[in-house]
Amino acid sequence: MEGVAANVIFIFLTIGMLIFVALLIFWRWMDIQNMAATETSCKNKQISYCIALLNKENPNWEDINPKTGCEKIGITKPSEDECKSLLK
Repeated sequence: MEGVAANVIFIFLTIGMLIFVALLIFWRWMDIQNMAATETSCKNKQISYCIALLNKENPNWEDINPKTGCEKIGITKPSEDECKSLLK
């Protein structure tokens, strides 16, 4: 009987640790999705948008992270001409 109890405790501890690790990974992924806008992240957004635009991929400015906050920094959605000059 003691062997069964030890196995059950081991299984519960293993399941608990797996759930904890899964929640931790999910929480960190959510933090990445809600990334705060910084000058560097907004410039990366602008460059990613321009590369996609010039490759005729029809990008959506709002789909690229960070989703909000770049306008406060002064970085806005570039036109095609601005993209050409940005990527020279």
